[in-house]
This record gives sequence, structure tokens and C-alpha cells, in this order.
Amino acid sequence: MNNKAVASKSETITENIFRNAYGVNAFIEKSAIPKDKYKFTSKKNTGNSGYPDFLREEGDEYVIIVECKSTAKDHKQAEDETKHYIGDISKKYNSVGIAVSGQGGSDFRVTYFITPTGSKTLEISGINQLNAGIFLQRIFKRNRILSH
Repeated sequence: MNNKAVASKSETITENIFRNAYGVNAFIEKSAIPKDKYKFTSKKNTGNSGYPDFLREEGDEYVIIVECKSTAKDHKQAEDETKHYIGDISKKYNSVGIAVSGQGGSDFRVTYFITPTGSKTLEISGINQLNAGIFLQRIFKRNRILSH
């Protein structure tokens, strides 16, 4: 088995951890993201289109973007790619980003970002785990405070 196949399988495990935390149907999968609505660019800056692993629309107010990586040692890459995708849509949408990496236990990391429309991306500190509701509610509440 080549290294690419191993990495792909491992990232699938991370994606499944995310799906289990938020619910299987809570987010749109990469392949189903509306290409005509969201004009993401390749994270490799090839000039082609590229898409995050997951996306969720929160009414007309927010778009949540998720990028997963297989190991915690790749967490910086997950963060950079999450911020890249947020940058693609932040002129039009308030954006929340979730960078997820690892396979669980001590090899698991999560970072949350928020970018109010047209503003700078901010890391939301103090939230370092996945949880289906309370953490996103904190992010939305904190953003309302920051934008008022």
C-alpha cells in the first residue's frame, strides 16, 4: 500500500470523528458543496477550484467551514487551509472555521476561527474539543459581542 492510500484512510478516520461529534447530516460533504454558490480556490494556489472537507450554512448569517487532517502533527496545515477557505468567502459571508486533526486521545486537536464579513480572521481560544452545540453557540455569541 502506498503512503497516499494510508494518509487518505487516516483522514477518513478524523472526518468520521467529526461526523460523530456533530451528526452525520449536520454538514455538507465536500462533494456536495454547491459549486455555483461558493467560489473556493485551491488550497495549493493552482488557480483551480478547491473545497473544504465540510461546510454548513447557518441561515444567511454564517457559513461554517471544516478542514481535517489525519494526525495532530499536521494540525498547522489544517489551520492554514481552514483560514484559506474562510478567506475565499469572508467578503460575502460571516465565516466560522474548524480545523480538526488526529485520530483521538492525545493525538487530537481542534482550533476554531471566526471571520465577520470583511474582517480579519480571529482564533477563538479556550475551545479545544468537538461538541455538537455549546462550542458553536459560544462562537456565535462571542461574534455578536465583537461586532456590536
